[in-house]
Amino acid sequence: MRHEADHDYHLDIKVDSQYKNLLASGNYKYQHGYLVVEIIPMDQPYVTIPQKGQHATFTGAWVDDKDHGWNEIHPAWLVNGKGKISYTSTAAKKSVITGICGNGDKDCPTSSSNTNSGSSSSGSSKTSTSSSALAITSSNLFVSPGQYASVTVKTKPGAQGQIEVDYKSGPSKSSSLNPKAANGSGYITWEWKVGTRTSSGNWTVKISAGGKTIQTTLHVK
Repeated sequence: MRHEADHDYHLDIKVDSQYKNLLASGNYKYQHGYLVVEIIPMDQPYVTIPQKGQHATFTGAWVDDKDHGWNEIHPAWLVNGKGKISYTSTAAKKSVITGICGNGDKDCPTSSSNTNSGSSSSGSSKTSTSSSALAITSSNLFVSPGQYASVTVKTKPGAQGQIEVDYKSGPSKSSSLNPKAANGSGYITWEWKVGTRTSSGNWTVKISAGGKTIQTTLHVK
């Protein structure tokens, strides 16, 4: 773990075997096979940071970080470790990933990182929490056929957003999933009805806005 120049806490997580599919090739090439989890400053008063070696459950936005070439949970809204749950949103109720906290400075060094202090200097190249970042702020993605699902993201104000929900039968053609522009605060919300004949399973949801792309999962019971 390290405290970065942008004040995010960067954690390297050794994922449990059932979550290996969340890793990209860059996680193996640059992260020794670990998943990056980041806790942003506004959430740090509420989200407990686990200790190295502690087994914990993390909930947040699963992001394809194209700048670094790896996948990460950014931001993490909820951490459950040692039986204690900390969270920032009532929407964060289901676990995304479980694993063991590692040493961010050792496992993901940069030219400006300081292994001894566990922090990064202002020269860090980390940019994913800038005003142009894309993150899920709330969602309802655990539904049954016939119910409504929803997701809200934050991007830069006025950015054009697109969403794709990939079911077993292919991408959804619901008009509720048409492209939208972010409001003056940068928020976009999509709400759509899951068809009564939709197959049970975990279906990929891809969202793009402001030149960024993130991915999450719709869970249909």
